[in-house]
Amino acid sequence: MTEDKLQQQIVVWFKNEYQMHGKGLIHSTPNGGSRNMLEAKKLKSTGLVSGIADLTIKLPNSIFIDIEVKTEKGIQSPNQKDVQKILEDMNCNYIIVRSLDDFKMKVIPIINKYLLSL
Repeated sequence: MTEDKLQQQIVVWFKNEYQMHGKGLIHSTPNGGSRNMLEAKKLKSTGLVSGIADLTIKLPNSIFIDIEVKTEKGIQSPNQKDVQKILEDMNCNYIIVRSLDDFKMKVIPIINKYLLSL
């Protein structure tokens, strides 16, 4: 399975379980893909960060979870590792997931912890 397909599965599942019930919002960051030089410069100058996680989940009370989606054999780029370190040094929630089940096992307990504390 490709990272794109896995990411789609995660987004659909999350929207059905949480977003449609008003318990959170999931969104992607369009870091990948091919762009011409002018568009790439514009995106970078307006805040696009190389290595930022694929998905972000926003929960009530300004809680965020950054999720990097990788296939079973996928590896992080050096920029992704740098972003992970920065976020973890700030005590942010940064999770690498490799399947929908992996997402459920690693991310759902974090979501539930915050939602139960409301």
